[in-house]
Amino acid sequence: MSLPRAANGDSAAQSPLESENNSVDTVIELAAGGERRLEKRREQRFPAREIIEVQVIGASGDRFGGMILDISRSGLKIEIGKPLSQGAYLEIVLHNRAIIIGEARYCRSKNKLYHVGVRIEGVYFSQAVSSRHIGKELLACYSRDGGLSPLDAMEIRSHLTACEACRAALAKCG
Repeated sequence: MSLPRAANGDSAAQSPLESENNSVDTVIELAAGGERRLEKRREQRFPAREIIEVQVIGASGDRFGGMILDISRSGLKIEIGKPLSQGAYLEIVLHNRAIIIGEARYCRSKNKLYHVGVRIEGVYFSQAVSSRHIGKELLACYSRDGGLSPLDAMEIRSHLTACEACRAALAKCG
């Protein structure tokens, strides 16, 4: 897997893993007027398309639907049909898989929908998922720290804290 280089085209630039602040530099082209900007990220984002239910914690009201657009180790971007306030605490439900608790960092209007950046504060996996043993292929990917989405890596990490058999199998991978 090749690591992205800094967006300024300098081939001698450090890779994101080698840089001091561990940021990922990417050039983002904005739709309005083709304006370009340099965006610094601490972590790589992975595209996602997973349907979710969202509820604002502490607010009266029902859950509403949405979709995860991308995810990193510490955050995700969701698309929903109504605006949210910055700082709102959210419960995001991935059906039969996990519940994510997080804080809305921004909310931007996008084609009659809203894109919300969420900082993840906690992930709780369903008992059914975390009670299964992890296959050798996934453990190998986890031990190499490659090829897994951040959500999959979090799920494996959560399982390993409770499963001695999978921890022993992981030790054999490395």
